[in-house]
Amino acid sequence: MSRPLSVHAITALAQLAAGSVPAREFNPGVCNQLLGAGLAEMFEAPTPYPTRKGMIGFLRITAQGHQILPDATAALITRGMR
Repeated sequence: MSRPLSVHAITALAQLAAGSVPAREFNPGVCNQLLGAGLAEMFEAPTPYPTRKGMIGFLRITAQGHQILPDATAALITRGMR
């Protein structure tokens, strides 16, 4: 990772640790940051939205994402949630 994760990206990673989430729930920049760093992966699954049918992209945390999450949240606390 060339630069530290943003507060939003760390929050998204923590949310993914609880379970997969539709990619559209996150800012596209956050998705790109997590996918590019190998902290999340995209997969297709049936949509959870009642007004839409078919498959959509979901994000799930990777093993690498689980590994860096404690350090990333500690860094957030250290830098005062700036």
